[in-house]
Amino acid sequence: MSKHPAMDSRPLAVIAAFIPQCALYLIGFSSGGPVAGSLAASAQSVVGSVAAGSAFATMQSVAMSTVPRAAMAATAAALSTLIRPRL
Repeated sequence: MSKHPAMDSRPLAVIAAFIPQCALYLIGFSSGGPVAGSLAASAQSVVGSVAAGSAFATMQSVAMSTVPRAAMAATAAALSTLIRPRL
């Protein structure tokens, strides 16, 4: 079976690797803390004082790192290679 010339598994691997960071962003974890009115903000109001090392603290730590911005850029680059026009 031959590979489709326009398809490459590398862009898909990049997208799959950064889905968790994108998901954190979508539920309200940002580089500045939980976004007001988001699911993350609601969870923090229920939890109250967040314990170091907890799941909430870990998710916020990942969101506050530079990884999410790099993830968005890498995902956009990968998607652009998937939808490039065939010449």
